[in-house]
Amino acid sequence: MKARFFRLQAVAFAMLLFGLVAGEPAHAQEGEEARRCIDLRGLAVEQGRVVAASFERVGAFRSPDKAQLPALPSFCRVVILSASEPGSRIVSELWLPLGAAWNGKLLGTGNGGFAGAIRYNVLAGGVKRGFAVANSDMGTAPAHSAAIWYEAGNGQPVMIRDWGHRATHLMTVAAKEIVRRYYGKAQRHAYFFGCSTGGHQGLSEAQRYPGDYDGILAGAPGHNRTHLHAAFNYNFQKAQATKARELPAAKANLFRTAALAHCGGKDGGAPGEPFLNAPLACRFDPARLACKSGQEASSCLTAGDVTILQSFFAGARNPRTGERIYFPFLPGSETQAAPLFGNPQSLASRAPGDIASWATDGVAASDRFDFDRDLDRLDATWGADINALDPDLSLFSGRGGKLILYHGWEDGVVSPLDSVAYFDAVRGGPLKRDRFARLYMVPGMGHCTGGPGPRPLTLEDMPDDDFPDDELLAVLDRWVEGNVPPAVLTAYAFEEGELRATRPLCAYPAVPRYMGTGSPEKAASFACVRAAPLAFEHPSPRYLFGTQGAR
Repeated sequence: MKARFFRLQAVAFAMLLFGLVAGEPAHAQEGEEARRCIDLRGLAVEQGRVVAASFERVGAFRSPDKAQLPALPSFCRVVILSASEPGSRIVSELWLPLGAAWNGKLLGTGNGGFAGAIRYNVLAGGVKRGFAVANSDMGTAPAHSAAIWYEAGNGQPVMIRDWGHRATHLMTVAAKEIVRRYYGKAQRHAYFFGCSTGGHQGLSEAQRYPGDYDGILAGAPGHNRTHLHAAFNYNFQKAQATKARELPAAKANLFRTAALAHCGGKDGGAPGEPFLNAPLACRFDPARLACKSGQEASSCLTAGDVTILQSFFAGARNPRTGERIYFPFLPGSETQAAPLFGNPQSLASRAPGDIASWATDGVAASDRFDFDRDLDRLDATWGADINALDPDLSLFSGRGGKLILYHGWEDGVVSPLDSVAYFDAVRGGPLKRDRFARLYMVPGMGHCTGGPGPRPLTLEDMPDDDFPDDELLAVLDRWVEGNVPPAVLTAYAFEEGELRATRPLCAYPAVPRYMGTGSPEKAASFACVRAAPLAFEHPSPRYLFGTQGAR
């Protein structure tokens, strides 16, 4: 029954794919590599099948999402359709460089948000660096926007479970089978890279499928998923209860400027920097900027502005028990998060709407979500499928797996304290954590990228041909392949393509400290100094590590 269902899905999808896969060269001119590529068509893989394969010759590639990807080497493009169960439809792509250009490694890559489409930019970046590189739509197509996914996901638990963890695993298993078939041998190592939802995917792989990857690079992971979205909803409700109903960008910037003036240069950073070095140490109450009688509203915070910011910095709580549900956000992240605070016309403000779909089958609107009763139901229904909270990585570390986490201190989407708390809890059985895991916290960086500070370089934003030694994927590769553990790395800031500033990236709990002399735009003016693990209030255990079951 399942095999017949899958064949019907594959036939239908192959018809759609006719318009997506670039035309192949004539067989007589393709050579052995091209013939091996075309021969992959119809190959059965675990719970799936290759539904298209084409040999793409060197040059520009126009992807199905209309992006023009220039100067790619020749590669074999493979499209896989997988189904975890009836009703499932997971699309993955695997790009295979020519045998002589292959570095012998497989790179799985993550998606973003609620996925729904292949990320061709990361496929292009991977194949240019010699990886056999895979990406998945996570089974949620055509969710090109979150709103579409909410509607599609409502009443479709198969889709949500695929997105939660199954799609990434099936992509990985299929990619390994195809690599063996195409190159005649298995990959030497397998790595995973992703940020946000991609970071969530990476942690899910380490926890649920510890044999899939030898090394995982996970940025700003949204792995505490049910409680993260509860926090979105919590801040949304707080904003809607005020007269303002939203936090204007100008008011977010007003607070930021005042917080920088109060805390900047006193937290180990250099005076005058446009970001905080240690935002957790900044205790600046928005109420200090509250409007006084007769004051021009543009120069102060209204009562609604103060309420919205205070709730954001306090963290979501269960109104009945007082338990913290999710971590607070920190000063510096308010400008990135402002669109989430309540503008009913913005797509971002609809983010809490998924709570209704997941937890209550659409019965409870987001503005009536009960953070006591409904959140328990949400955790019971979806926690085991979509959270990746298990800190026990002993199976992953026992295989020699290596994990690098990174997170921006100005992240206004996923609280940076989420990554700190998870890393503090990570354990590897008999193997000490620092033997297999690292965390890098990045001052001045927002969610995955952006922000006024330097940031680590990753596969997504690398120059065409210049890959410095401390690009994070290269660091992970050296750790896995050469057993060279990372220490102090470098973050970079560019302006109009030119390098503007550098800063050391310190392995947590070490922190960067300005030495008092030299340009604050030079990494040499800072040193990584030892520090104790950060102390802050955590969510209640039932909202932190108690809502995921092994799969």
